[in-house]
Amino acid sequence: MQANSYSQTALFYDADLDERSSLDLPFYLGLAKELPNPSILELACGTGRVTLALLTAGYRVTGIDHSLSMLQILRRRLALYTATERRRLHLEHTSIANFALDQRFHLAIAPFRSLQMLTPSELVTCLQAVAKHLLPTATFAFDMINIDEVDPAELEVSDLFCWEAEDETDGTLVRKWMTSTLLKEGELLQVEQQLTYEVRSPQGKSQQLKDTLRFYCYTPQELEAILRSVGLQVQNIYGGFQGEALGHSVDMIYRVSTTS
Repeated sequence: MQANSYSQTALFYDADLDERSSLDLPFYLGLAKELPNPSILELACGTGRVTLALLTAGYRVTGIDHSLSMLQILRRRLALYTATERRRLHLEHTSIANFALDQRFHLAIAPFRSLQMLTPSELVTCLQAVAKHLLPTATFAFDMINIDEVDPAELEVSDLFCWEAEDETDGTLVRKWMTSTLLKEGELLQVEQQLTYEVRSPQGKSQQLKDTLRFYCYTPQELEAILRSVGLQVQNIYGGFQGEALGHSVDMIYRVSTTS
């Protein structure tokens, strides 16, 4: 089972999002509003939570993701949009770890901690690819967990019951459990999550769908060193999506540009 592909559970991804998942939309939409008619690259666009918000706002977007299951959901949603809107979106099934497109962009974004799904070496190649795809005055923005603001013990749970939801149309009940394990790779913390969704039909028939997630945790100092090594310069670091100071929450939001 490939980690971070959501091959079994993509269907429940959006239903599983908490209130935090909407906090970043004004931030990323605000970055786009700063630019006249920008071309936007979204890394790990997934099922389109941010992608479709940008599309609705009138922007041209290229979205890339390695999860075919997630992209299939996004394409189904896209069918509800107008032909004009659909023409403004280009999707690529490719890894954000090492991508090559025949376009450069005014704005690149990687919302919802998606860069943490990359191994340290993949993060470097990803950021190198981002730098190559930015126009000279472009901006790259992304968010991650600030591990300095997290108690590592909170990242370990066993068979934690997370939520349940019932489909109002057919009565199907979905329940979710999670096991999270903290690992160490050198000085870097790695978290492995096992997601289990139980899907129970009104007739009592049940099946379990499982996926594995892995993500790495960085301090601001570690991340800034990596960015600098690939030619990206930090413009701002925030501790919240409304411009709060670093340390305000577990979030760290970066706005960077190329150094050349």
